[in-house]
Amino acid sequence: MDKNSLAIEQILAQGDPALRWRAARMMRGESRLPQMEVIARQNADGGARCPFAETPVSSVGATSRMLCAMAFWGVGDSEECCRGVEFAWKHQQPDGRWTEAPVPGSSPPPWFMPGHLPVDLWVTANMVAALAALGYCDDPRLRKAIEWVERHVQPDGGFPGYIHTTFGMASVHYRMGAMDRAEPHLRHALAFLQPKSDIHDINWGLLCFYIGTVPKEHPTVTAYLDRLVDTQGEDGLWP
Repeated sequence: MDKNSLAIEQILAQGDPALRWRAARMMRGESRLPQMEVIARQNADGGARCPFAETPVSSVGATSRMLCAMAFWGVGDSEECCRGVEFAWKHQQPDGRWTEAPVPGSSPPPWFMPGHLPVDLWVTANMVAALAALGYCDDPRLRKAIEWVERHVQPDGGFPGYIHTTFGMASVHYRMGAMDRAEPHLRHALAFLQPKSDIHDINWGLLCFYIGTVPKEHPTVTAYLDRLVDTQGEDGLWP
């Protein structure tokens, strides 16, 4: 067995799920992803189920999170990711946004509420961050979605509702090389960070910054990384 084959065998034995998938595809021509948390909630239509609602129906917000994770893992050319992207484009609204669809009998949490502007904003921002990271920066549908979100920007670089909208817009603008548009959002994200910031928000921001290629040396990313370290418990775990 040559050195390259030995290296691939090591990856198959010890690599993370995404690396094992890539190695298996090189060696055996496999196309389907292994069982990973990132696709555990994916439906047959390509979308993902909302983890906070008792319904099997696909959610655009959950799908945007799934696609962000797929971009992070580098599995954008997988069958599962392609189906997720197809679902995303199919459910984009005529004005460029994404919005949650009402599901009879379902009681989603406020951050997944259909027809609520702050929800439409974070879902759309998260979706454009994911799609840009997956290679759709030049797609006019993506640019239309960006323009819709930016119509709601506030003077401080934030948006009505959730900080996650700011994370997504900083990510997509930075990846697209529009630093002048990314920086106000990055400054707002930095101002949002507090000693008791929720670990979920910290991780969400770091994921968006990473897939948007914002360097770890950027003051906002550095601050989020420092806060992540500060919140780690003595047992090595995070709350």
